[in-house]
Amino acid sequence: MSRTVILLRETEHQFRLFDAISKDIRDPRRSDRIRYRINELIRERIFAMAVGCSAQDDVEGLRATANSKA
Repeated sequence: MSRTVILLRETEHQFRLFDAISKDIRDPRRSDRIRYRINELIRERIFAMAVGCSAQDDVEGLRATANSKA
């Protein structure tokens, strides 16, 4: 894990940055159908960008790679 990602993780943990960002975003989805909250989606996307993923396909590839190593 790169130093940048570790710093981002620690900063987010300490200051709850993604919760602060997401609190003003209205979620138009049906609440009974929500699997991931907005702050979780923001967190995943920002961390994906931090490790160099430019698209959701890259994230799926990382997940498959991580699962194969487990």
